[in-house]
Amino acid sequence: MKKVFCLITFISFICCTSDSPQEVIPPTLNYTLTIKSEEGGSVSSTGGSYQSGKVVTITATANPEYVFSGWSNGSTDNPLSVTMNSNQTITASFDKVTYTLSTSIEGEGTIKEALISSGRSTDYNSGSLVRLTAVPSNGWIFIGWTGDYVGEDNPIDVDVSKSKSFNASFVISYQLSAESSEGGSVSTSGGSYAEGTQVSITATPNDGYEFIGWTGSEETSLEINIILNSNIKLIANFQPIPLEKCLIGNNYDFDCDGRVNSEDYRPKDPSQTDDVWGKIVETKPEIFFASDISQKIRDGFMSDLNLITSELGNYGPLEWWIIGRDINSANELAEIYCRRRVDREQQTFNPNFYYESCIANMMYPNHNVGDQHVPSWWGSDYVGRFENYRAIEPPSGNAGLNGMRDWGIHLLSSSLPYHYDDNEWGNPKEDYSATLFHEYIHVVQSANLYTTQSFVDEVNNTRRVGWGPTSMAEGAASYINEFLLLTYIKDGKYDESPSSNRELRNVMRWKMFNVQEMLKKCPNFKLQDLNYGNICSPYDFGAWAVAYLLNKIDNQYAMQELFWPSINTLGYFPAFESIFGLTFDEFNNEYHEFLKLPIEEQLLIIPDL
Repeated sequence: MKKVFCLITFISFICCTSDSPQEVIPPTLNYTLTIKSEEGGSVSSTGGSYQSGKVVTITATANPEYVFSGWSNGSTDNPLSVTMNSNQTITASFDKVTYTLSTSIEGEGTIKEALISSGRSTDYNSGSLVRLTAVPSNGWIFIGWTGDYVGEDNPIDVDVSKSKSFNASFVISYQLSAESSEGGSVSTSGGSYAEGTQVSITATPNDGYEFIGWTGSEETSLEINIILNSNIKLIANFQPIPLEKCLIGNNYDFDCDGRVNSEDYRPKDPSQTDDVWGKIVETKPEIFFASDISQKIRDGFMSDLNLITSELGNYGPLEWWIIGRDINSANELAEIYCRRRVDREQQTFNPNFYYESCIANMMYPNHNVGDQHVPSWWGSDYVGRFENYRAIEPPSGNAGLNGMRDWGIHLLSSSLPYHYDDNEWGNPKEDYSATLFHEYIHVVQSANLYTTQSFVDEVNNTRRVGWGPTSMAEGAASYINEFLLLTYIKDGKYDESPSSNRELRNVMRWKMFNVQEMLKKCPNFKLQDLNYGNICSPYDFGAWAVAYLLNKIDNQYAMQELFWPSINTLGYFPAFESIFGLTFDEFNNEYHEFLKLPIEEQLLIIPDL
């Protein structure tokens, strides 16, 4: 019985084990999510591996000037919730912000642009550059833009960074034509002008001729002001001066100025009946503009010249020749210049100086006379003086005092003073005002030096005895011009441009930076040796040297009021010692020590203007 029991027990155990249920665990499923972004934005995650059923939240963020436009799965939700039930790739898309550009018109004309026509709006992506060109209808003239740009530039380039609107204004235009008969010239050949514009025209007779009136106007004066309310054609008429007008008794008066030749300081120059060198005169400076120079530029130039002559004295006779960019206009100006030189026997070179060779000399290689008149001694790289000024391309510019003590006149020339008109470089008129003042300060220094004795210096420049070192002449003009300009602004004598932020200490800070850079190449300089073309510029070194001197004696006007008038009687260096209280060598040594000071300490000697 025991054996039987044991077998049954064993079988029972085996059966119980075979009949118990076993637990089954299912496998885990993961899916891959890939998140991308197109140009213009970013996403909060680039994705990863997630369990099935997991909800993943993704946020798209647009860059500046972009907007979120949607997901590649068609959703525009942001943030986006993604349920992971498969492998997925989702891309965020972004679009450029668009702005509206609106245009309108006053008067008659159109706005020319590939995508814009007058009176409609067009949407542009942010950052687009759109060129707008105002095109007047026949008989009308464009006068300017209003709206998001105010000015006269045409065309204009518009950066579409927000919604903008522009209005182009046109007014009726009239044609002015001005010419002269033989024996003289006019200050402008005319052009198209807005209705109501006032234009000044001056008739200038050649030597030996007289002005007899205008055709097209009842005015009888040499200078007339025309208001354009219709098309106008003017002719300035001249005739040879009758012989009896150039005789006083039985004595000749070549220039017909009322003084017989034997008593006339310059018998063939009507501007110099007496020797007026160094004297303040009543006669106005003679300014000759090329015919392509606008009235606005002329007015700005004359306003500044009138200011500086009224403040420093009207030294004369003075001729200033302003050359524009047009070759034909420059040649016309050269013709006027050369007729005057020949008539007054004022030779600019020798031998073979005559009318045609003078024109070639002024305008080579763009002269309008035959090549047989070109002086044979010129080199192949020669450029005429007027042509040199004409060829200067803005925003560059140049001006210079050319003499001429031997002729008894102050003779100046300059390139286009474009600063007086709206310009694409945004350069304010103050930049040219400083240039004009610079050159007239040279006139003041020259007028205070009476001698006609001259010499040729080491850089082949002809200088009069007593003119002094180049660094001091150019330095005085380069510092005093800025001082006077900013003083006139402070005193309300000069209308400052809205865009100008000129300050004397900032100007001088920049000049000192240049000085310190150049000083590395000429540490042992002497002011009396600095000249044009030197590695150390006489302009900036000289400007600070003059500022140092004027501060030393506490008189910002000492150069023109004390020093220059003393040179005639004392000589340059004795006058320097008398006015400034030290020799030039002592001054040079002091200046070297001054240049070692920190810039903020140096600037303390500069007036706060």
